[in-house]
Amino acid sequence: METFKKIMVAMDLTKTDETVLQYTGFLLDKFGGAKLYCVHTEPDFEIPSEIREKYGNEFAMQSLDEKMKQRMTETVTQILGQRTGLDIEFEVLEGAAFEKLVHWTKVKNVDLLVVGKKKVSEGSGIVAKKVARQTESSVLFVPHGAAPKITKILVPIDFSKHSAKALQHAIDLAENSDNAKVVAINIFDIPTVNYYYIGQNYGQFTALILENAQSAYEIFVEKYQIDKSKVEAIFEENIYLSPAKHINEYARKNDVDFLVMGAKGHSAMEVFFYGSVTESLLTYNEDMPLLVMR
Repeated sequence: METFKKIMVAMDLTKTDETVLQYTGFLLDKFGGAKLYCVHTEPDFEIPSEIREKYGNEFAMQSLDEKMKQRMTETVTQILGQRTGLDIEFEVLEGAAFEKLVHWTKVKNVDLLVVGKKKVSEGSGIVAKKVARQTESSVLFVPHGAAPKITKILVPIDFSKHSAKALQHAIDLAENSDNAKVVAINIFDIPTVNYYYIGQNYGQFTALILENAQSAYEIFVEKYQIDKSKVEAIFEENIYLSPAKHINEYARKNDVDFLVMGAKGHSAMEVFFYGSVTESLLTYNEDMPLLVMR
């Protein structure tokens, strides 16, 4: 079973930090972990002159980054408590949030980056998409207020090695979460062909495509040695012309509380196709934690 030994938590010094840290503690309880980096990024440390004049003595006694580290330490201690064997390090950085996060996940060789996700209307959507696209570590997006629990995990699959890795991780996670249920969902398209050429109507042709998807699934689980007895497989036609909308609608209507997706590589073409689904899902989904596995 793959575990996350080095975890980085992005803190923004708002109430969202409580949700992110509670969920991080939940994952530490399930999977363990040896190193936790708590990182806050500030766009600019320059203090406006009027503020410096009014509170000059206070700033002279303690720098802004030290104050932030102190607040971060207090919040983390309050929520995570004292954990034997877990080394916690705090960093306050200056610059663009997504650039610093991506850079530091590489510098620290992080296995998992945990990021809080506010509603897109609150301005976090663009940053979330950039982080999802550019980081080389796995990323967990935790919506504000998400409860730290896992009872049903949904894994979109396209029969690739990336979705196989995500599905296997979901199975492992479920086994460490009081045997949560794992559902694999495949969204299939109906090719735009003239059905009369093959002597079938739309319904017959759809049934044929479904049968092919089910056969591909059997080959998929055998190839990647996935125990299909631990997975419920769902196949749905892409009637919305948006796999992300299908995924989100299924999750919302079927009490899913955790999503796992497999990320592809970093070539221009792979990022384009991967990003189109994952980034759309980040827009649609405002309630469920989403783990993007690399």
